[in-house]
Amino acid sequence: MSPTGGTPPAVACIGVDVTAMHNEFEVHRSRAETDELTGLPNRTALLAQLASMSGTGALVVFCDLNGFKAVNDTHGHGAGDAVLVQIARRLERTVRGEDFVARLGGDEFVIVAPPDPNSDAETFARRIMRVTDQPIIMSGQVVASVGMSIGMATLGTDEDPTAVLGTADRNMYVMKYGHSAKKTTIS
Repeated sequence: MSPTGGTPPAVACIGVDVTAMHNEFEVHRSRAETDELTGLPNRTALLAQLASMSGTGALVVFCDLNGFKAVNDTHGHGAGDAVLVQIARRLERTVRGEDFVARLGGDEFVIVAPPDPNSDAETFARRIMRVTDQPIIMSGQVVASVGMSIGMATLGTDEDPTAVLGTADRNMYVMKYGHSAKKTTIS
């Protein structure tokens, strides 16, 4: 009985386990930032990484496969997918642990490498190209060969990370075609 003589106060508690909801949120967030085919971070994650490293002097390396269309045309899109997955793994194994590797889309990859006084950009680019130039052996004794064109830019102070990515992309086109070519996009 309550001290005032009425009915005793009632207390109701409701417990809600939000673990499942949190886990589901993490799955959706991961899907939104991860390339489904390669498991690498995607464009969304790349842009966030570039923004977080703005002004650090990080090296932005834009990579585009050479000869990839021929793989798709000759062996089919399944073989093309296998090439993309193997290239992604090779890039991951080639870079340092603190470097960020993302698949931008199609046959384009981007690496963001924090500054390293013990390494130079040319050596880094040669190392990447050497591992991607190796033949790719797939199921059914299919061997695919692709190359890679690379363009680089530095993420300096007061520079828009998206603009730096665009500069690295244009520099890749200079390497690929020997001049400043414009990309054509299909809408």
